[in-house]
Amino acid sequence: MENGRGIMRKKLVCVALCVLALAALGASQDNKGKDERRTVTEVLDRTVSNMEHEFVPAAEAMPEDKFGFAPSNGEFKGVRTFAQQIKHVAAVNYELGAAILEEKPPMDIGDEAGPASITTKAEILKYLKDSFG
Repeated sequence: MENGRGIMRKKLVCVALCVLALAALGASQDNKGKDERRTVTEVLDRTVSNMEHEFVPAAEAMPEDKFGFAPSNGEFKGVRTFAQQIKHVAAVNYELGAAILEEKPPMDIGDEAGPASITTKAEILKYLKDSFG
């Protein structure tokens, strides 16, 4: 089982590096002057910040009684609910951050599903917001 974790960690680091490369490419094409360059840390910080500013408000806007929504027709049958998807994003945030730092995730990530004990909108939003911190 430990070998599987090692392989998963290597894959996550690879994914994180690919995200960094794409973010760096995008950042190099923005309005900054050609002589001004950003560090990898600055690019990653801006990318994560942009994700946070777009994703958190979308999660906050969903009414709590709709957190259990999941499309169920056709190809969507069996997909995560809205709440499960938010917890998944937060868990992956924790997992990627830990992989980059070569540490264990500081929170329960529940195989990328997030903790089963977190069920209310307030708890899920806190878990999500904390994952960006």
